[in-house]
Amino acid sequence: MKKNTGHWLKRARTKLQITQKDLVGDRFKRQYISMIETGDVDLSPGVRVYITKKLKLPKKYFDTGLFKKEKERLDYLKEETNTLLDSLRFDEANKLIKEAVSISEEAKSDEYINHFLLKLVQVYINDKKLDKAKDLLIKTNKYYSEEKDYKNLAYSYYWTGVVYRDKKKYTNALYMFNNAIEENSKLERKKD
Repeated sequence: MKKNTGHWLKRARTKLQITQKDLVGDRFKRQYISMIETGDVDLSPGVRVYITKKLKLPKKYFDTGLFKKEKERLDYLKEETNTLLDSLRFDEANKLIKEAVSISEEAKSDEYINHFLLKLVQVYINDKKLDKAKDLLIKTNKYYSEEKDYKNLAYSYYWTGVVYRDKKKYTNALYMFNNAIEENSKLERKKD
């Protein structure tokens, strides 16, 4: 179970203005929903399907915690920020990244939060706010390490190396670049 499932359930229920009693009907007790929302009990697959249908949520809602429009907006912002950063338009990208982080944090969608924090790191590096960038990278390195997301972990390590390089701590930078290469080697290579 994702650690924010209870929050996502309560968020969906309150946004749709449905009480716990209305949600459960005759199927199970209101206390069960309360226990899920507080994180005392895991959301079983059967209950997950039932709640998804009852609240008319997207099928992947309990994977990301995002409603359909939020996910569409974040996916658009993901593409747009990549384009802006590639074209070195950091101020415009910064505005979109902050909007995306705000949406992601409201939903407690760790995947999107960390993705956009990595983008914000690039803006901070460009603005020479290296300490802020390093603080964000500590969070993203920890998250991607726990999730065993080697591709994004390698990417995060790369930007950590860039921060150290810009701070003129070349030994640390080299160490982080080597870590990035090591994590990248854990990815399965496509055969040509």
